[in-house]
Amino acid sequence: MTISTLDTQLNTLKDELSEKINGSSPYYYSIGKVVRGRVFLDDVENFLPAIWFIVTAENEEGTLSPMSYSVIEIELHGIVAVKTGDMDNLHKLVRDVRYFLDNDYSGQLVGNKIFNYKERGIDDELNLAEFGVVFQIGYTFNITTL
Repeated sequence: MTISTLDTQLNTLKDELSEKINGSSPYYYSIGKVVRGRVFLDDVENFLPAIWFIVTAENEEGTLSPMSYSVIEIELHGIVAVKTGDMDNLHKLVRDVRYFLDNDYSGQLVGNKIFNYKERGIDDELNLAEFGVVFQIGYTFNITTL
């Protein structure tokens, strides 16, 4: 797979997260910032809720034919402000991301599921919490045109 093919897939994910999770029904939130790559809290604390994601694995299958199938594993994190002892805002953001992946994302989820989910408070002083999910995107591309 070429870098441009990978970039296209990741740019689509980033753009659609920004555009479709927009606070109108059925979403609770509008996303303040979406970042490809890891972030520091200082990078996003003024743009909450925020989402960042990284590629954690990439696999190709069927490269002997003109068409190749590739799978990208994505680790996506969301950060949101919460009240002390109340994680409702975090759960609403998780719900928004899961709804987006299941219903509004134009890419193809492999197995149509999220593989891993975790949540944690990240800063009691700032009252911020974070969650993480892992999922896979699959797509086909023509290797003769690369």
